[in-house]
Amino acid sequence: MIPENHNEADYRAKEFVSAAFCPKEPSRYLVTLAGEPDWCVHLWQHDMFKCLARVDLAIQDPMEGSYFQISECNVSTESTVVVTGPQCFRYFRVNEGHNGFKICHEELKAKEASVKILSDHYTCHAWDQASKLVVCTEKGEIMVCDYDGYV
Repeated sequence: MIPENHNEADYRAKEFVSAAFCPKEPSRYLVTLAGEPDWCVHLWQHDMFKCLARVDLAIQDPMEGSYFQISECNVSTESTVVVTGPQCFRYFRVNEGHNGFKICHEELKAKEASVKILSDHYTCHAWDQASKLVVCTEKGEIMVCDYDGYV
């Protein structure tokens, strides 16, 4: 489905590689990650079949068999979307009104200099009940981030 007021030539992806419902309003909002060659995130108001926002990830030549994941978390009135994959960590805030994204981080960051990020081949992530983000790597590392995306 091509969103209203968008050119069909702007959408070349043949698949969605990941999707997640908004935890606060699962019957209303959905985020999706489109695959090659677009590699973009869409925010949908799926009860109205409407694309509210899109942001390109600028992923170039992902490794064969790479796995990417998208998720959304809500704390208070803020919505956060995270995308992980090989050499890919993107942390977005959804604008008020659900009409766009603000890029907050394009890599995992440490709050303190003593914390070292060892690998950037992220294999999966999940949010816990306290809104902490848990990110895992191909080397078996597990990093726990606060809601703002810092380790």
